[in-house]
Amino acid sequence: MTDNITLRITAAMAILLSTSSLSRADEADLLAKLKVEKAALEQHLKEVDTRIDEIQGAQGLNWLGMTLVDSTDELMKKYGLLAEYPGPIIVKVHNDSAFQDGCAPTAGCAFWIVEHPVRGFLLNQENKEKAPSYGPRNVRELAQSLLLCTVTPEEYQAICNQTSQQAREYAETLNDKPTERERWLKIAEAKMPQEDVGKYICRVVYHYSETKKRGTMTTHIRMTKADLDQLRKFLKE
Repeated sequence: MTDNITLRITAAMAILLSTSSLSRADEADLLAKLKVEKAALEQHLKEVDTRIDEIQGAQGLNWLGMTLVDSTDELMKKYGLLAEYPGPIIVKVHNDSAFQDGCAPTAGCAFWIVEHPVRGFLLNQENKEKAPSYGPRNVRELAQSLLLCTVTPEEYQAICNQTSQQAREYAETLNDKPTERERWLKIAEAKMPQEDVGKYICRVVYHYSETKKRGTMTTHIRMTKADLDQLRKFLKE
């Protein structure tokens, strides 16, 4: 009798183990199929994003008082831009107030570099080495670069304050060079332009359209929180 019960228990356990094993096998197959489907969906989303960027790039995007498009061979030739620097092209300027006075681009200029504003200061060498710098190739990368390199009003004020302090300290080492000492003291006393106060700041370099002017311009863009929100919204679309 005991042997009969033992046989029944053993048979039941064998059935349960077989069922459990079969269930795990089915789950493994399902998991593999889901992973394949996920990879296919992710690839499709990348293709959709690329197509959206192509359409939006052709239509132009209005940011910071400019209409921007992705570079094309045709536009590069039209504006005489250098083929080795295919950055986003400004096809129209509506309002140049985002740029420093006298430093605004014109139609045909193309963005080359976007970087942290500390790179534009004479001192702050240690901070410069850590500061990000990018070469955006299209409008989407430009938006990403601007967001990564822009500092808050408080951060920009701190950079200015630190530079003034460093300039003052350096000037004190130049007692035997009065002309040079005076120059550094003037740098130490320099005030932030009123147009920069309360703005989000990013440093940029753009190529001029060689149909109008040769070379590049290094300047910075002054933005509001609403401008940054517009960039974030674009990247989510």
